[in-house]
Amino acid sequence: STLQVSTLSVRVSTPRLRVNICKCTIHQVWITGGISGDGITGQPLDVKTLLTLTKSAYNQDDWRRCAAWGRQAHDLLKDKDLYSPMSHTYFDLFDHYIYCLYKIGEMTYSLELTEDLLVYYPDHQRLLGNAEYFRKEITKNNPENDPIYSRSKRGLVERPFVSLGEVSESEDVEITYIPKSYPGADSPNMTEDDIEEFIEDTTYKYWKLRMKKYRSLCKESAPLSPEIKVQIDRLICYYKSDTPRIILKPVKVEVAWPSPRILIFHDIVSDEEADYIMELAKPYLNRATVHNKVTGKLENADYRVSKTAWLDMDLPLDTEDIVRRVNRRMEDATELSLEMAELQQVNNYGMAGHYEPHYDMKTKRDIATQGGVRHEGGNRVATLLIYFGDTMAGGATVFTDAGARLTPVKNAAVFWYNLLPSGDPDLLTRHAGCPVLAGTKWVMNKWIHVNDQMFTRPCGLEESTREKPAKLYHGQYTQ
Repeated sequence: STLQVSTLSVRVSTPRLRVNICKCTIHQVWITGGISGDGITGQPLDVKTLLTLTKSAYNQDDWRRCAAWGRQAHDLLKDKDLYSPMSHTYFDLFDHYIYCLYKIGEMTYSLELTEDLLVYYPDHQRLLGNAEYFRKEITKNNPENDPIYSRSKRGLVERPFVSLGEVSESEDVEITYIPKSYPGADSPNMTEDDIEEFIEDTTYKYWKLRMKKYRSLCKESAPLSPEIKVQIDRLICYYKSDTPRIILKPVKVEVAWPSPRILIFHDIVSDEEADYIMELAKPYLNRATVHNKVTGKLENADYRVSKTAWLDMDLPLDTEDIVRRVNRRMEDATELSLEMAELQQVNNYGMAGHYEPHYDMKTKRDIATQGGVRHEGGNRVATLLIYFGDTMAGGATVFTDAGARLTPVKNAAVFWYNLLPSGDPDLLTRHAGCPVLAGTKWVMNKWIHVNDQMFTRPCGLEESTREKPAKLYHGQYTQ
């Protein structure tokens, strides 16, 4: 006999969840009694949400996460006595949880739960067949000689599998954002050095270290070295009113990080404008896509889970001309020309929505392998990211190589340069959007291109020149 399990599809209101990015929530979120982060404590996840996460992990063949989420849902179901054993939710949870336990080697516990379910469904043929299969497997495999089973009867489920910022050495992690093949990969003439040069820091080893930094920063700010701490202690806030349109209402600027220099423009939009733009974007929202560096096509990817909408300044629905107004304010705040900038991109991140570490600009390797920069404006010189609301928990923007961590601040914009004044990519700007653990996250991106910035941001005298942290000199702001 063989084990049978029903195949069920998951329908969720957000794009398909990638549960393994939320590894911290097994132990650090749920067991603490609620979602906590940045001093915020939300409500514990309910049974249906946990069931959705269980089924999502099941559909991705992520058996350990499926078992972990299933355990939390199972325990809550038992403690609260929320659903009748004859309800669809009760059966649906047990059905997935039992199968995932079986897949990670918890044969005895799978049998126990199956027998519990048979009390309410004594004539269910598939459950009867599964129970018989479990008994045969347990008899055939002596637990004393089973390396998986002998680790402890229920240890695989009860311990936190992977804490945030940790990756088990034995964990089988898929490198989702590296193309499955690359030019010449199957060629016998390619040497190991050729391949290493092509993929550079995207090997598994470096990817793993980068993801470890990413998860750690999503949890909390990184410890600061004495050199960085001295620089951060000298950072300032100031009012910017050096262009005609902002003389009467200066831009509130906070220098948030020294290198790369990251600025925050507080209250860059009003509550009314933020609400208006979100409503404007909703009809146009679609699953976010990424640029495949091998095929050159836009496609969905597991490492970016969100919905996006592009807003033109001449959008017919924008009867109040809000998009154009905000666009002018961006120009005043950054002092960059937006003539060749891309349209505003509104992003909606639901629960577990995230964007793993990436660059906004094209690196030298990208340019060499993709035939240059195709946009008429050239490479992306700068990024401006506006937060439209406070996220209850999670959703921070982190710079993995620089060690910076910025939590969403309502109506504020984060600004940084992707290119050095020489035009070379600033490799310290690799950044990521952390998973949203509670609530929702709305942001708007503005990518500014380099070709029309010859007067607004001239080249430096040396190739390695970069913007220095802002300083106060005799009461004046200087660079």
